[in-house]
Amino acid sequence: MMDTMDKAAKSSGINVHYVDYNGVFLSNKNGKVYINYFPIDDKTGEYKPPNSKGEKIEYAEPIEIDQENTLFLYRDLPADRRHWKDMLQALELRGHFLLNSIECQSICGSKYLTDVYLRNAGLRTPKTVRITHSEDSERAFKELKSDFPVILKLSQGTITGVGVVKIDNMRTLHTTVQMMMMLDKKLPLLVQEFIELDYDIRAMVLHDEVIAVMKRNVIKGADFRSNISLGAEPEKMELTELEKEVSIKASKAVGGILTGVDLIPSKDREKEPPYVLEVNSNPGLTGIEKINKGITAMVFKYFKNRDNWS
Repeated sequence: MMDTMDKAAKSSGINVHYVDYNGVFLSNKNGKVYINYFPIDDKTGEYKPPNSKGEKIEYAEPIEIDQENTLFLYRDLPADRRHWKDMLQALELRGHFLLNSIECQSICGSKYLTDVYLRNAGLRTPKTVRITHSEDSERAFKELKSDFPVILKLSQGTITGVGVVKIDNMRTLHTTVQMMMMLDKKLPLLVQEFIELDYDIRAMVLHDEVIAVMKRNVIKGADFRSNISLGAEPEKMELTELEKEVSIKASKAVGGILTGVDLIPSKDREKEPPYVLEVNSNPGLTGIEKINKGITAMVFKYFKNRDNWS
């Protein structure tokens, strides 16, 4: 990822700094604001943590930031790291441009809330119901008004398809929910209708335009997931005008500027709208860059124009 970003930044005439959430803090000096952070290894992308031997804590050279020349492209914010979100929101309140806004990230960080916003915008989504406690499976399934199999997933915190399970019967649903909530009774669980598919689509939306599209084939074998990081093979493809319209509308529904919209195509793609499965406010660029060469550099160049910072 760092190599892709570095090459794109260089070709766009932009300076990129990598900062890990751990250890980061803001400082002020002579009326200027700086980001302070642990050094990042260029090869691994990992930060160098301090040790407990009493040695001096090593920080990288502070980065001066200002509202006119600093853009923050941040990755996912874990739900249990509120102080990271607070720091970014403080920057946003000071007038710094975040890609995307904290509000957009908050919506997209919850699959349940994303579904609410998408449905409110009149978009088609898989039927989805919250499971609120360990004995709630039967009620949630009845409310879903669907047949088995169904999908059981976490509403928050899932990455690369982890935390998504296909369930074939009520007994398995009930015992799986009980087991998961035994580990953490506050887990935000969802049950969702299962839609058979050979592939899904990731549409990269930038403001009012679909700038790149990736077809993600379902992993061969018994698995039903299509995440690139799990081994799904990406392919380039063209969207229909209806699919483009839905993708842009989905991104706008969550207040996104640069988003990855995941679609399940309909049988008649020209006439029937797709299902919107998810909107990612922190879309990875590495997978889509492989089949849409230069897309990362294009995004960088787009945001060199300050008129696009809104």
